[in-house]
Amino acid sequence: VRLLDFVAVFVSPAELAATRSAWQVLEAQRRVAYELPWSHAVMRVLELAQYRALPEHRAGWIAQRLGLELGEEERCLAALAASRLIHRRRGRWEVLRVLTVDTRKNPEAGRRLKRHWAEVAESRLGALEPRGEDLFSYNLFTISEREWASFRELHIAYYQELRRLVEASKVAERVVLVNLQLLRLD
Repeated sequence: VRLLDFVAVFVSPAELAATRSAWQVLEAQRRVAYELPWSHAVMRVLELAQYRALPEHRAGWIAQRLGLELGEEERCLAALAASRLIHRRRGRWEVLRVLTVDTRKNPEAGRRLKRHWAEVAESRLGALEPRGEDLFSYNLFTISEREWASFRELHIAYYQELRRLVEASKVAERVVLVNLQLLRLD
């Protein structure tokens, strides 16, 4: 993925035979992520052992699992299929490609995605927190400028370690949203 973005600095990957197909898929995935933020959560549900154990796809099963309307499930599945990220096989949807979408290429679209997921977390705070399994934490404090730089590095290291653990996970049983913020209020 990053190699394609590197190539794009010099020439459009869509113009090169060796990168054209991969670039089209990458751009399609970005469009789906930007236009239908729930699409990637829907893709994650398709990876769950519980979904793969279904004898066939059941309309509404994904929507119920994620707390969505049926129409949103259908829009996401259609867009993911059209962008060749998923396909039907033996009656169920199957993920063809699992790519990390780097939203830095389109900062405004990236901000919209971050806003979307922050709003999802906020909207579910009341329903999730009492169970004690979900964690919503905050801490307000003062630190020096030097410590701010150290906190920022720690935040980045935590995120990278989290991503490493996700990559190493062998069993898909939960779809999880991690939403981290570290910001100066002054």
